[in-house]
Amino acid sequence: DFNKFNINRKLKNWKHSDITMVAPCNWMVDCLKGSIVFHKSKIFKIPHPVNQTIFKPLNKNNLRKKYKLPKNKILILFNCHRGINDERKGWKYFEEANKLTSSKYEIVVIGQKKIEDYDDSKRKIHWFGKIEGERKVSEIMNCVDLVTIPSQIDNLPQVGLEAQSCGKPVVSFNTNGLCDLVEHKSDGYLAKTKNIHDLARGIDWIIKNNRKRKISIKCLKKAKKLYGSNTISKQYLSLYNKILEKK
Repeated sequence: DFNKFNINRKLKNWKHSDITMVAPCNWMVDCLKGSIVFHKSKIFKIPHPVNQTIFKPLNKNNLRKKYKLPKNKILILFNCHRGINDERKGWKYFEEANKLTSSKYEIVVIGQKKIEDYDDSKRKIHWFGKIEGERKVSEIMNCVDLVTIPSQIDNLPQVGLEAQSCGKPVVSFNTNGLCDLVEHKSDGYLAKTKNIHDLARGIDWIIKNNRKRKISIKCLKKAKKLYGSNTISKQYLSLYNKILEKK
């Protein structure tokens, strides 16, 4: 089949090549190490960068007024470019978890236009559709109190890095690259994979424990240390120099 043909072609043509691979998370590093094509390559982990001149804490009250969002409600963001029907991003798990939580909140969705008479979540939903431009995404992200990423499979999702750069805790499943994104019960919550009850517990836990913004402060410190564009560019520059020194 084509996959076998493609792999054999790579093995033949890259047999004597000195290839260096970069992956953004430990899960992808492990995938490369287990790859028949790349297992002998030099493999490094460098996260994706975030433009922290855009994704940073902004005035929540002013932005909620701008986007006509309720001033005194807890808001949770679900952000998926392909909308709620992208099964990989796990909207169905979030939808079911919403029926199990004890906290009061409303939902903000980026990436999905309004669905008339949608009542499956039993929560009020503010639909924003697809958004072009990082500044608007950052502004809407700064309107919410936490971000949920219930993906079934993901690398190191940019929305999570951007959320932490804005000081927003993330609730996700303990799987793939999400394990690198969230430190459980420190700067967010890692629920058991595909477990809607634990996802609900995670939402309630963040809401209860972030009232004084202690979790948000941890998110900001982590994001500034690990994901800023200058930090990531220095890591790539260092790697390039090491490679060139050996040429």
